[in-house]
Amino acid sequence: MRLGGLAQFGHHVAEDYAIGEAMRRSGFSVVMHPFPLALLAALTSWGNLLACWLVVLTLMVRAILVWQTDCATGERCRGFPWLPLWDVLQFVIYVASFFSSRVLWRGQRFDVDENGLLSPCVQHDSTLKRPTSRP
Repeated sequence: MRLGGLAQFGHHVAEDYAIGEAMRRSGFSVVMHPFPLALLAALTSWGNLLACWLVVLTLMVRAILVWQTDCATGERCRGFPWLPLWDVLQFVIYVASFFSSRVLWRGQRFDVDENGLLSPCVQHDSTLKRPTSRP
């Protein structure tokens, strides 16, 4: 399966989303947040053996992915033991994103419309006083 290289995604702010969409258009499934979802399954099933094995499997696949990335880049993942916690934190942020239509990016606030496009927020500074009309 070829997407045609990563250069086509270079102009996207959310290139990970664009890559996922390209994968879906090519007929592949994209599973986001497999470890937190497997962990939720294990917790809500009161430790069902199959759900617990799913947690182990997602951790093993995550470790393989990190190892392949390390081999490809020649770098070592220094925070490897923290990756499960990082994955859970990313999942929490993902869920929280459904409860707001504003983002803070590089110190500036933006509104996100229903198409995912950003527009700068109009901010009202409460310290500024309105001009008073003179009679």
